[in-house]
Amino acid sequence: MKTKRRIAALLCMLLLGNLFPASVLAAEEAEEDFPVFIDTFDEDMLDEASEESDFYGAALTLEVRNTIPASCTVTVLSSPEAGGTVSGGGEYDAGASAAVKATANDGYDFAGWYEGETLVCEDAVYSFTAEADRNLTAIFQKLPTYTAIWLDGDGSVLDSKEYVFGSEEEPATEKVPTKAADENHTYTFSGWGEGEWFEDENVTTCTFTPSFTSVPIVKQHTLTVSYVYADGSKAAEAHTETLKEGAAYSVASPAITGFTPDQATVAGTMGTADVKVTVTYSPVKADVTPKAAKIVPSAASITTTYNVSKKISVVIKDQAGRVMSGRKVTCKVNGKTSTGTTDAKGSVTFKTPASLAPKTKPYIVALKCDGLSATVKLVVKKAAVKLTAGSKTFKAKTKTKKYTVTLKDNKGKPLKKVKLTMKVNYKTYKATTNSKGKAIFKITKLSKKRKYKATIKFAGNKNYKAVSKKVKITVK
Repeated sequence: MKTKRRIAALLCMLLLGNLFPASVLAAEEAEEDFPVFIDTFDEDMLDEASEESDFYGAALTLEVRNTIPASCTVTVLSSPEAGGTVSGGGEYDAGASAAVKATANDGYDFAGWYEGETLVCEDAVYSFTAEADRNLTAIFQKLPTYTAIWLDGDGSVLDSKEYVFGSEEEPATEKVPTKAADENHTYTFSGWGEGEWFEDENVTTCTFTPSFTSVPIVKQHTLTVSYVYADGSKAAEAHTETLKEGAAYSVASPAITGFTPDQATVAGTMGTADVKVTVTYSPVKADVTPKAAKIVPSAASITTTYNVSKKISVVIKDQAGRVMSGRKVTCKVNGKTSTGTTDAKGSVTFKTPASLAPKTKPYIVALKCDGLSATVKLVVKKAAVKLTAGSKTFKAKTKTKKYTVTLKDNKGKPLKKVKLTMKVNYKTYKATTNSKGKAIFKITKLSKKRKYKATIKFAGNKNYKAVSKKVKITVK
């Protein structure tokens, strides 16, 4: 009986061996039926094998240990969901190649593909053969970050963004900070300062503080000019305008027939407060005093020299040609004004300033009376000086011979600190006048006994003419 069972098993192996690999386990010593285990099968093969499973009274039992399904499901997940995206999941034919891919979002890094708690691949793309259903999870790790904070002009938070450490992206905000104006300035944003880093309980921040350029506020005030009559009633519409501090203003008072304003023009500079001015109009009084009709100067042109004052006489006449006494006359020359009143003969005399410097063009003397004007040309020339120098005798043995001269102006006053020259025996000596107008020449190399001719010169300056004098110097 054992032999029959063994033969049956072998025949079964031969029959099935052409169809699929089989593993037969037979107990040689056993009297009972024995099973046959197979790894792969299809239904037709199983039916065929069953028909031949009873040989020589031995029962043959087939048991399937492993099966390969026709298709497999691959499920892919991301953890955390915000960490990134996954692809490649779905249905695959059994034995086909499958590939899943993980893509990390900004701020995250891919850590690997896991099946349960087992790491199956460290690469973002995981390729494998589909043999069974699989649940794969892409694990993402959050990268270390910091928060950039931009402050507004009042210190409040204007904007904030999160950045990854080591990223090439520079912190930036499109928002523009503002700072409220104060009493004297407005403020314009000029840029961000360097970021200041802070770390508190594993939270890292970088704070940017704005810089501002201050712009002074130019304050404005109102100028109001009111026009009234002497009784306080309105004479004309008020003038109103707004001006900046420091601005100059000039407002002509309107003309009102029969009345005269106490201020023909309101002028000034705007201060730190509003300005209010009242212009009062009074009735015009009849002018019973005749006005001057003609100014008659003593000459149309006058010539004088430096340091000398010249008289200018003026006669005032009315329309009938009569002289007018008691008339106020002004005389202005070179910016200086003097005032005089006509005498009984209608005449007034002025003196020109003696300090007027000589020049080629004449000065203009302006004369005015009762709105009339006349001019006189004043020519100022250089003044002559007086050089005093006489003959002098020296002893030959005197090594340094001192020779003294005197220089005075056209009024006989000494001229000090004036340079003079003396030429004798082909040599020129220099000397400067002292406070008394004296200049002392120190003559050397004049030892031969004889008579010499010497010339003393003053070259002149802007106020005085040049002068020279020849003298004799005798050496005994």
